[in-house]
Amino acid sequence: GDQAEGKRPAGNTGKADHAIALGSNEQASDPATQSDHERWGMSVALYVKPDLSEAQLVVSGRRVPETWHQSISDADPEASVTGPELAKRANELASWYAAHEAGSNRLDALIIDPAESACAWVRVRSTVPPVLAAAFAQRAEQLSAQMHVGSVELLHDTEPEAIAERGVVVMRHADGPIRLLLDALDRKGVRVATTCSLWHALASRHDELGCSIVLVGNQAVWAWGEGQRLVAAGHTRLASDPAVVARRLALDFMSFAAQLGRKPQDASIFAEDAERAKQIAESVRVVETRVIPEEHAIAKVVITALDSGSPKLDSLSGLHHRPNRKTRRSIRLVAASLLLIAVAVAGLGWRFSSSSEAWLNTTASISSEGYSRLSKKYDDQVPKQYDQFLDGKLATLRNRDPEPLPAGPKQLFDAIGLVCSEIAKREGATIRNFTISNGDGVNLTVLVADRDAAIDFELALQQSEPRLEWRLDRSNRSGSQEQAVLSARWPR
Repeated sequence: GDQAEGKRPAGNTGKADHAIALGSNEQASDPATQSDHERWGMSVALYVKPDLSEAQLVVSGRRVPETWHQSISDADPEASVTGPELAKRANELASWYAAHEAGSNRLDALIIDPAESACAWVRVRSTVPPVLAAAFAQRAEQLSAQMHVGSVELLHDTEPEAIAERGVVVMRHADGPIRLLLDALDRKGVRVATTCSLWHALASRHDELGCSIVLVGNQAVWAWGEGQRLVAAGHTRLASDPAVVARRLALDFMSFAAQLGRKPQDASIFAEDAERAKQIAESVRVVETRVIPEEHAIAKVVITALDSGSPKLDSLSGLHHRPNRKTRRSIRLVAASLLLIAVAVAGLGWRFSSSSEAWLNTTASISSEGYSRLSKKYDDQVPKQYDQFLDGKLATLRNRDPEPLPAGPKQLFDAIGLVCSEIAKREGATIRNFTISNGDGVNLTVLVADRDAAIDFELALQQSEPRLEWRLDRSNRSGSQEQAVLSARWPR
């Protein structure tokens, strides 16, 4: 492949590499002779492998993309890529793009190959990232799928009630190398407008629920889109038998259709090998499939996504909102502004503190001076007047009557016990009514043998403790007994 170390690949030198415009057979104009307005009118996208081993520069108006490959390394190609190697690739790719004639300080889209991404339906109670990651890992283990380290995101917003009922579609993507590339582009002054996957680019073609498939390398990448947003996605390896590929696609389609409750009615396949694509399309029975032959399928999909008229290509939020130089500059400006405000407030506080101390000193001085003047003028009168006033107050306090002590608590339970004990001493005596209160005293109605017994009962109550002012209000016969009504007041 072509090699690049901050330069254009070999074989892509000169002006002959500028390709034929999409949809026409005329040679595209040389960018070196284009006006600034024409250059700014171009849409530029970078399609990269997740390990940064290869990238394609896709420019609207050019049919053939330019390809960048990692520089030759002495390391074992079969060994896993290390962090320093990924950082080196990111810096080389960023330098290559910044120095390219189609490059500028803006990249319209950074599109990631989904080879190390996965999409699955999971049932969860919450959509916080740790819960989604755990649910996705469990789902991948059930499917015996290979897991790559990365971030987990929801494909679309879901109502909280629908999460527990139907579940959600989750995407996991390897984002470590892409973050290195974004940082390298940022250091080169390149602002990336959108960061997304090839799945998002495929889904942006559809306003209503539809499916797009692209055969790229040794895999078939598919995505369902609705409202130009990603609904479901996946990829499968291209086997030698097209029927095997078709069965795997059909299985994926039916699986997501069962979970989501709907499926697209038709699908489009973008492929460089039109014959192979037709064989796959004929074997996919679940949707009506048509083939769109395209010599450079990836470039076609990317340019279609950029020129679809969509307000904004859907993106991976974790990568799209990654802080850049502009963000850090804004943070520094805000921090500097807050520091200046803090210094100003501190200075104002110090000034107020100094002023308040001066005012306190002035007030004390005025008070002292006034007291001194009054003392000189009324040297004898003022102390005598004060003494007379205080003596009068003390005499008033000494001569007034002492405050009466509050009355002690009423002996309610003793009074109840007295009445009950006297009734118990008299055979046949019963209580008809007994009312006792802390304020009014006692009202008592009893039945005794005769009037003499009523008078005897009254005397017994008066001579017993507690001492209440008992009085026999009235007595009268009630059948065979005498009914006596007594009352008592608490002693004063």
